[in-house]
Amino acid sequence: TDEGTVVVENVPPTVNLTKSADPTSRMEPGGTFTFTLTILNTAEEPVTVTELTDSNTLSAGCLALLNTVIPVGGDVSCTYTVNHTEAGSYDNTARVTVEDNEKTPASYTDEETVTVEDTLPTVELTKSADPASRAEPGGVFTFTLTIANTSPEPVTVTGLTDTQLLSAQCNACLLYTSPS
Repeated sequence: TDEGTVVVENVPPTVNLTKSADPTSRMEPGGTFTFTLTILNTAEEPVTVTELTDSNTLSAGCLALLNTVIPVGGDVSCTYTVNHTEAGSYDNTARVTVEDNEKTPASYTDEETVTVEDTLPTVELTKSADPASRAEPGGVFTFTLTIANTSPEPVTVTGLTDTQLLSAQCNACLLYTSPS
């Protein structure tokens, strides 16, 4: 009689998380960015998703991945949306934790940055005269200045000049903030 002993050693699991955004950049006023999280099982055995977190609020579809078993070489993914409207860069991070059947954990983190590009302000200035002409000896002409904000966000009038002396009503337009 002879005996032999074999040992199967636990190999810790490995996992990969890829976070992507579409689009990665928008011009102001920004809008909706769609993020996709893809979890790839790179381990030697199936793993179970035990934790999934993100800097942003995850969708119900992403949260439904908790307790999902991913086969060897398999992947699962989900999407969620975030709305950014102010100019700037928005960094965010996702993290996944999985465990194998021996409850050995593995984690992976990935980041993505989306940007809302600043749009320079634009306005249209229209000047009109009433009346447009008068017979000699002339007379009083009334000029109207109309400022239209054509920007995607409010603008403030910081300067207004004319070859004619501006009225108090026109000067009151200075530092006025118009709606977008």
